[in-house]
Amino acid sequence: MKPRRNHLHRKVNLQGFSMASNFEYGISTGTGCGLSFSGPVNSSSLSKILINMKCDVPRSVRIELASNVYGPNVSVFKYGWTRLVGTETKQYRFLIDNVSYPFFLGDWSPDLLDPVLASLSGITVSPHPRTVPQVPDSRFIRIDNVQFITE
Repeated sequence: MKPRRNHLHRKVNLQGFSMASNFEYGISTGTGCGLSFSGPVNSSSLSKILINMKCDVPRSVRIELASNVYGPNVSVFKYGWTRLVGTETKQYRFLIDNVSYPFFLGDWSPDLLDPVLASLSGITVSPHPRTVPQVPDSRFIRIDNVQFITE
């Protein structure tokens, strides 16, 4: 059976998916771009997310699964992936089998992946700042062709 694909492409809303920010933008320190569904979606059969991305300079980018399951009293950290994104547009593949909490938490995890996937509200894209002192940083990233691939 061929995987079912739900696409988000520039200025197009499909199956309740909408943008909370622009595809191409600079981000101030400590914030990210939220790509949100119009409501929680049962994504239990989600196997991977594909996203075309490029940055103004090579930088790490954190992609996180957004869900109301985390709640304010459960965790400030979210399941996701961190990738080095370059200056040329490339498709990045984020496998659900490889999703994890941020590396600095070690092996700790609240074991919420199944409930998060059952009530997925979107993803958050957070480019990390460069660590060059005294150099302004726009944290520019371009995002395009977001695809949610189910089994």
